[in-house]
Amino acid sequence: MSRIAILLALGVAASCGGTVVALSQKSQVAAQSVPASPNPVIKPQPAASPAPIVPASTLQSLRISGCNGSPAHANFRAHPSFSPGSILGVVAIDESVNLTGRTTRTSGELWYEVVNFAQLHPTPEVGAQNLTAANQVGWIAGCFVQQ
Repeated sequence: MSRIAILLALGVAASCGGTVVALSQKSQVAAQSVPASPNPVIKPQPAASPAPIVPASTLQSLRISGCNGSPAHANFRAHPSFSPGSILGVVAIDESVNLTGRTTRTSGELWYEVVNFAQLHPTPEVGAQNLTAANQVGWIAGCFVQQ
């Protein structure tokens, strides 16, 4: 299943939050009412909360111009990591992404969650995923935001 299809499915699940919670609670009740047996009962874990779907009207646009004052393209990553395997593609100089408002700090770097509404460019970086479709949620390093 594609990443976009998964994100859309999570969005549908998020919009039906009460139903998902109710089903999750029923599963836990059913698991708890099973009589004790020599084999331990494995209780289902609650479903992970999907990333919030941010309406496009609330996103702040960011034009990529460089990192720490030097002209540079931004690696668009599946998760906040310097690992080449996290690179989905590249946002070129003068192209834009939209900030969702979510940030995280890992490996000493502040990362910003963004949405690419235009197609990404492939990168020659060995190990990169090069999944360049538009409308993905990903991460860019903070130096591209803090100019």
